[in-house]
Amino acid sequence: AKLKYLHTLVLNHNVIQTLPDSIQNLPLRSISLEKNALYDFPGILFELTKLEELNLAQNFLQELPKELFRLTRLTRLNLSSNRFECIPQDIKKLHALRMFRLEDNHLATLPPELFRCRKLEVLSLRGNHLVKIPTGIGMLEKLETLNLSDNALKTLPPELSNCHQLRRLSLSNNNLQKLPEITDPYKFLILLDASHNQLWRLPQSLANCTRLETLNLAGNRFRKLPDFLAGLPRLSQLDVSDNKLTQWPRLPTGLTVLNLNNNPLASVPGTVGQLARLKELYLDGNRVRKLPDAIGRLTALETLSAQGVILDTVPKGLLALNGMKRLKGLLQPPQAALVRMIWKAHRLLPLPDDLLKPIFEALSGHELALARASATKLFGLLGHPTLSTFARREFFRRSDLLPDKELKAGKILCCVGETPFDLTTLATRLQQQRIELTLRPDARTTHVLLGTNPEFHPALLKRNLVFIPESVLTHFLDHAEERYLANAPTPEQITNLRQLLLHKDLVNVEIALHSMQAGGVPKTLLNELMALFLSGSPVFPDALRTLVKDLLVLNLDEKDRWVLQSWQTVFYLDIRAIRDPASPQVSMERLEALFTNSVFDTSKIGQILKELTASR
Repeated sequence: AKLKYLHTLVLNHNVIQTLPDSIQNLPLRSISLEKNALYDFPGILFELTKLEELNLAQNFLQELPKELFRLTRLTRLNLSSNRFECIPQDIKKLHALRMFRLEDNHLATLPPELFRCRKLEVLSLRGNHLVKIPTGIGMLEKLETLNLSDNALKTLPPELSNCHQLRRLSLSNNNLQKLPEITDPYKFLILLDASHNQLWRLPQSLANCTRLETLNLAGNRFRKLPDFLAGLPRLSQLDVSDNKLTQWPRLPTGLTVLNLNNNPLASVPGTVGQLARLKELYLDGNRVRKLPDAIGRLTALETLSAQGVILDTVPKGLLALNGMKRLKGLLQPPQAALVRMIWKAHRLLPLPDDLLKPIFEALSGHELALARASATKLFGLLGHPTLSTFARREFFRRSDLLPDKELKAGKILCCVGETPFDLTTLATRLQQQRIELTLRPDARTTHVLLGTNPEFHPALLKRNLVFIPESVLTHFLDHAEERYLANAPTPEQITNLRQLLLHKDLVNVEIALHSMQAGGVPKTLLNELMALFLSGSPVFPDALRTLVKDLLVLNLDEKDRWVLQSWQTVFYLDIRAIRDPASPQVSMERLEALFTNSVFDTSKIGQILKELTASR
């Protein structure tokens, strides 16, 4: 009572059953007692004649005492989630009331006197037992928000159209079979929720609600939507899920959210591409088996859900949606993983539209997927951090078809891009084989050593130019120079090298790596090298790891080399988890997926990783 300037008192979420008399000495204008233990109105409240806001929601009140209506300055009254069965006629005395909430009570009827509160702007009666709304509701000409959801209404009075200021109308979960024709259109209506009723058509007058932004018709009986919806310029969110639509509706181009879940739709037309602002599209439980390429024009799309739907083929347009954040359904898990990889690659470096489908097919294992791609576009793909390997493979595939592809004496080899080879040493080694090494292609060039991130040069488009990877050149030099470890290592040499590679003393590891640099890499030790590469710090220092990677790059075929760049970006391996003696199954499964159809042995590499961790 000493707080003589206190005008707002909030006592929510307590166990209050009564209030002290001294509270009447406070100049309170707002009091909130939501979620307490009130079974009766505290009598002292009725002495707070200056009270403008009263919140008694979520208590155990059953009756509205007549003394309450002495508080004629009340503008906001919240009595939701109590046990009221009726509203007294004296409600008309609260002529200043602008917000009245009586949600989740036991009201079966409304007194006509309620509509004498002409200043009401918000009226929420959700969650009662109302079967009828009196015609007097038309007297609330200032009403902006009306919530009648979760009742038992079968009809609405036509006088509702007199509520000219209505902005939000919620009618969900009733038994409505139709909505009344509005003689005077709701010029300010922005939200209409008529979900979960028994509606099968919309009134024509809704076409005049040109400010409508959100329309929810979920859970009704619509077989078709009226064409006038396409003419609502501000409609941005449309939910027609759980209906009986068999045809794609005409839609306004400004939609940002479209929910067509659980309808018997069999196809998506090309006109879907007109929804340029669409961010969320839901097609769960439909009968769609293909999507038009026009889906690729939905550049704003972030969520595409079609759970329970599997497409027959992956549309090219889907691959172009690199802004997508959530994809559910539509594709089998392996296909979905590849599509997400293309999206990620597209975000890193934009890809030509006409290469998207070939790249997807290349990722799926089709060797001829890029056969029709021009050399110029393949060179553009060579600069991509995750997809360059497929352009490389295509260059090598085409080179294998040439009649004079062998590297031999008299040939001119040009090195383009970055390579682990020491170019000075390489030039000397090649000179001994009577092969000239150049660093810039010209008309004399016969072969190209294709490194990473090569710079484009017009001479590289010359016909009959043979492209080779580092592994081919390594194999050529191993045989030409008769490098003993690469060609015919003894079992004792293999055993000694393996012991040195996996030794806890990193000096011994370095000795083994330099031995292989000088004498070649035995194929039987590729698993050990890959395990060292994957182990990383602190198990394995970065400097030695770079040396291991160089040896792998120089000796792996192109399809096996892809592992080096995809183990993190594609398969998201958690090497720390694999090194754990009790490694989770998901990590081992990803490791196996990484090495599928390669020279590597998954179980052997997994075991080596555990050994490395234990020894170091």
